[in-house]
Amino acid sequence: MFENFFGWVLENISWIIAGLFTLIGAIAALASRQKLAAYVRDARQEWARVSVPKREEVTAHTWVVLVGVGLTALYLFAADFVLDSVSKFLYNFTLPF
Repeated sequence: MFENFFGWVLENISWIIAGLFTLIGAIAALASRQKLAAYVRDARQEWARVSVPKREEVTAHTWVVLVGVGLTALYLFAADFVLDSVSKFLYNFTLPF
């Protein structure tokens, strides 16, 4: 009898854990109902103050980011090339004596 029960528990352990976390979350939410209501009210007030940028602003900022990434990539490529050349030169360098 217990073997069937434990087998069922092992097969459904993820659902059991999810249910326990949901139950704990529901109990915590009910226990702090006033805090939760205040949080939701404050979040709605903050969301009302959020400004969405215009398409032109988003496009301009996107280009700034793309140019910055491109310049960084060029710099890293140049630095890698120079350091690679220097390391190859030093590795192949032989003393005259």
